[in-house]
Amino acid sequence: MPSGADWYDDERTMVRAWVSDPWDWGDYQACIDAVVARFDETDAQIAVLIDFSDSTGMPRSGSGVTRLRAVTAITDHPQFEHGVVCGLTTRMGQTLTAIFSRVYGSLDVAACVEDGATLVANKRGASRH
Repeated sequence: MPSGADWYDDERTMVRAWVSDPWDWGDYQACIDAVVARFDETDAQIAVLIDFSDSTGMPRSGSGVTRLRAVTAITDHPQFEHGVVCGLTTRMGQTLTAIFSRVYGSLDVAACVEDGATLVANKRGASRH
C-alpha cells in the first residue's frame, strides 16, 4: 500500500503516516485523510510522524508546493499537537519542510521515525517542566 496512517504508540498519542514508492498525489491525499480519521478515534492531542523513508521523491505530476498544502487538514486540526517529517533526504523536500514549518508551525525534521518519536517525547517532557 503506497500510503496510510496508523497508531505509532499504544497510548494513541502518536500517528505514523507514510507514503512509499510508487506514490502519487491521490495517495498523499489518502494519507492525510487517514491521519484525520485517527484524530476522530480519540480526544487526545496527537503528534504526527510523517514517514518518507520509503519514498525517493515527489511525484512529477502537478505542483508539489500546491499539493503539499493539503497537510493543513492535519496542522489546522484542533487535536494536532506536533508534526515531524521523517526520512526525507532530498534537498528539495527538506527545503519545503522548512518553508512549511515557518508558515504553519509545529513541524520538525528527523532522520527516521524512531528519531521523530524521540523528538516528540523530548518536547513533551520539556513542556511539563
